[in-house]
Amino acid sequence: MQHNNMNNAFTGSENITRNTLISILGGGALLLGGSAYGASADWTGAADDNWSEASNWSLSLVPNSAGTSVNFIHNDAVKIDGKTVSLGTATNTIGSLSIASTDISAMSNFGISGGTLNFDNLGSDSMISLLDSINATIDSKITTSNNLNITNDSTYGAKLTLNGTINGGGKKLTFEDGTNNKIIVNGAITNASSVNKEGVGSLALNGANSFNGQFNFNAGTVAVGNNSAFGNAIIVLADGGDQEFDVSSGSRTLSNQVTLNDGFSVAGVGKTLKLNANEIATLTKDLNLEAGNGATLDFGSNFALQGSGAINKTDNGTLVLESKNNTFSGGLNIQQGAVSTATVSDTLTIGNASGTNHMLGTGDIDVSSASSILNINTSATGNVDFAGSTTKITDGATINVLGGGTTTLSGGTIDFGNSATKGSLHSSGSVVLGNTTLLNSDGVILDVGKDLTILSGSTSVQSGIGITMDSASAQNINGTGAITGVGALTKSGKGTLTVQSGITDLSLLSLTALDGTLDLGTATIATSTVNLGGGTLVMHQADQISPWMDLNLAQDTDSTLNFNGYDQHFTGVNSGNNSSLTVNMGGTGGSSNLVALGTLSGASDALRIGGWEGNLGSSLDHVTVDNTLTADQLSSVWFQGFNQGAVQVGDELRPLENMTAEWSGASGSSLWGNGQNWVGGDTYNIPDHAGASVIFGASATGLSSLSLGGTDRTIGSLTVGTGAATGYAMTVSGGTLIFDSGDANTQAAITQTDRDGTLNFGNVQLNSDTVVTTDSQRSIGAVALVLTADSQVPGN
Repeated sequence: MQHNNMNNAFTGSENITRNTLISILGGGALLLGGSAYGASADWTGAADDNWSEASNWSLSLVPNSAGTSVNFIHNDAVKIDGKTVSLGTATNTIGSLSIASTDISAMSNFGISGGTLNFDNLGSDSMISLLDSINATIDSKITTSNNLNITNDSTYGAKLTLNGTINGGGKKLTFEDGTNNKIIVNGAITNASSVNKEGVGSLALNGANSFNGQFNFNAGTVAVGNNSAFGNAIIVLADGGDQEFDVSSGSRTLSNQVTLNDGFSVAGVGKTLKLNANEIATLTKDLNLEAGNGATLDFGSNFALQGSGAINKTDNGTLVLESKNNTFSGGLNIQQGAVSTATVSDTLTIGNASGTNHMLGTGDIDVSSASSILNINTSATGNVDFAGSTTKITDGATINVLGGGTTTLSGGTIDFGNSATKGSLHSSGSVVLGNTTLLNSDGVILDVGKDLTILSGSTSVQSGIGITMDSASAQNINGTGAITGVGALTKSGKGTLTVQSGITDLSLLSLTALDGTLDLGTATIATSTVNLGGGTLVMHQADQISPWMDLNLAQDTDSTLNFNGYDQHFTGVNSGNNSSLTVNMGGTGGSSNLVALGTLSGASDALRIGGWEGNLGSSLDHVTVDNTLTADQLSSVWFQGFNQGAVQVGDELRPLENMTAEWSGASGSSLWGNGQNWVGGDTYNIPDHAGASVIFGASATGLSSLSLGGTDRTIGSLTVGTGAATGYAMTVSGGTLIFDSGDANTQAAITQTDRDGTLNFGNVQLNSDTVVTTDSQRSIGAVALVLTADSQVPGN
């Protein structure tokens, strides 16, 4: 150690302990203006809590000179727990500051307030040091004329909080903290040449800082409490530092440039760190990016990632890639959590350097676990083109194309993995199948939210991939000629899916209608399985599904077949418990249609036959089965327009008996075509067939008008007995009421049991001789039957 006579300062050592100073000066001290200079000053607190009181210090010397080491030690002799030492309004110059506790039985708390601590260590680095089991809060302003090192080396997870402003004096500031330790800087940092973060602990930067130069992030955690936490500095991430940005206090957007020498992590449940500098970061090595559970790391639209390196996404949070200029070629590997894009309104090209939008880079993409997801956000006009390279979606991983944009499979390879659990690809918009090679696609389902277009010669469709069309709106399958190789085709959602007329043949592994309507158009369908789980299947040619096969009805579902007058053959109907099937034959009047259902098995709740033309004695349409049905099975068959139940004549099913329908008025309306207005409450309880008997009894009291709803209705007889004492009047309008007994030898009938009532009919058509009866007499009596000029009254 040397003594410099020019400035009366000791140099050559950063810290001079009190024992060293005593030994040098022979037990004395060097005094300048009544303060310790170049000495070590220990707080005793003998008098009060004021810094300026000399008796509070060892040797009764107030520390206020360059190079002085100031020590606040909590021990048996000096108690500083709960104390706050005040500087008043003064500026006190010291070389270094140490705060510690020798009592490890409990965490102590200590503070310094007021004034300014000016650090000057005679050209050597100054230090603020926290040790052991004590929390310290410094509210005073801090200035420095040399590099300042601020450390928290507690082994007990202590906190060092700096609330005052820190003026770096154009020098370097270094923050270093150990395991579980925190340094919290609430004051603004200004005028620092650079700021360094060392150690594995946490540094919180909460002020609106304005320093320039570099923020050298070498290790540990920085809790980002302000969008200006890093001032105007360039954030330099050291290689191998395992750095973490913590935004738990709130989402942050940083405009700082970032030098990515290594990857980093982000923490903060439900919060986002967005890097928004206008920057091109060149990746020369693989970059590991970790977003903690619920946290989001967002590289903004101006922050481009380029170079030959790869990006590896880990942990359960989300990584957002927004820049269209992300041309990094090393690949995107999503090992955990989600990766999302900004909204694509043009064409996002995957796996190819052509095009103008490369948010996901130009290399391979690997989404590799059940906990990993790639979400590609689009607008309705956006397009995602899998154009080259290899995209892996394996082990339960998922790629979602969201927002209604189109997904095009034009080139490259998509590999769904060879494990038992495949990956999956979902598109909320339309999908165009081109020539992307699909590997390991057996059992994989491609979800399509809008239309599916299969390009001529598509290799993608021939991979055997399954397709689910799921929408509440109309969807189409577009293509030309014969299309082969498709896996399972499933229709779900309330909308209608139509196979367009350009497709002549469609070869499928299986065909399933779960909801809504699947209209097969005129394409011939070749498949091995047909499943109905609540949807409607519509056909437009005879035996449209070939070869003939079983229909499988899912448990607890109501399914429908619309045949539009074309003959259909099946080998059987396998019914799940509490399932029902409605068969609408749909032929034009006078034509004969056949529906061969094969062997009926299972516990169907109901088999309904709609659009069947015929009467009890004869029929144009025919419904056949291959097995003899049990009484229970026959009781579940219901021909529309007849009472529930059927008889089997050979292999043919026929209605059991003509319908008897009684008005209940339960819906509160006067509509004939509302099933709730008839006893039973079912649409099949609505009378509309020759031979049906209709009764308006006590439940029709007060019913003055009855609307056919613009639809002609056919019945065999009408009986009105409302229970009214005298003078009721009921008008039937809104269509033609057709009287037809369904049997040439049986008369239709209108029977009125109340002598003083009046029935008014709009249009009436008598297809059978009709008897009008009042009470038990065959006469007009007190009833009035009003026929309009448009009515047809054939016969006598």
